[in-house]
Amino acid sequence: MPIAGFSGTLGNGRRFTGGDSKDQVGLVRAKTGTLNHINTLAGLATTKDGRLVTYAFMADQVPVNAEPVLDRLAAIVARS
Repeated sequence: MPIAGFSGTLGNGRRFTGGDSKDQVGLVRAKTGTLNHINTLAGLATTKDGRLVTYAFMADQVPVNAEPVLDRLAAIVARS
């Protein structure tokens, strides 16, 4: 799975760059999905106490792009 800030669709220089998600670079692994007006992010995150957790988020009927919001949600999971 792509690693936030390093590989694949999460390492393209556009993902996990916001102030509320960039501190979780390397701690989030995920598969992205994009269709017209739908964005998804599902994967694994390592929490601050070292637990490995899974998550899945889907944003439907988004006007432009929900990627920054999905990155923020995955970062929140990793910070837990």
